[in-house]
Amino acid sequence: MEKFAFRLQKVLDHRMTVEDIKKRAFVKSRLKYLKEEKNLKCFKDKFSEHIAKPVKSTGIVQYIANFNYISLLKERIDEQEKVVKLIEDEMNIKRKEMEDSKKDRKVMDKLKEKAKFQYDISVDRVEQKQNDEFGLYSYMKADKFEGR
Repeated sequence: MEKFAFRLQKVLDHRMTVEDIKKRAFVKSRLKYLKEEKNLKCFKDKFSEHIAKPVKSTGIVQYIANFNYISLLKERIDEQEKVVKLIEDEMNIKRKEMEDSKKDRKVMDKLKEKAKFQYDISVDRVEQKQNDEFGLYSYMKADKFEGR
């Protein structure tokens, strides 16, 4: 009897490839998100650290420099929060695409399992039919020799 061959194997292979590509894209976007989130945390830590320590100003120039640095950190934090939000949205889109491709592949896996199950049933039926024929043939042959 022939070996089992899933007739939609190429489609399954394609969906597995697409799933792998989507998974890599998601991982890449997740790493990018974590990197940008780390940068945001760094800016916030610098801001908190600079706000918490007392200003040892020797004059107006030092005070203005400190004020400008704090303002710059606030601007960078705001910009970085926007970047993080944008990348987070992109990451969520990639996650959804990955989940959809995983569902598509699982559908094909289920079809393959069902086809394999049907194939196994048909093979069992053929084998059972052959066994029945061999049994009947043996019985008839034995019956013929005994003279019945």
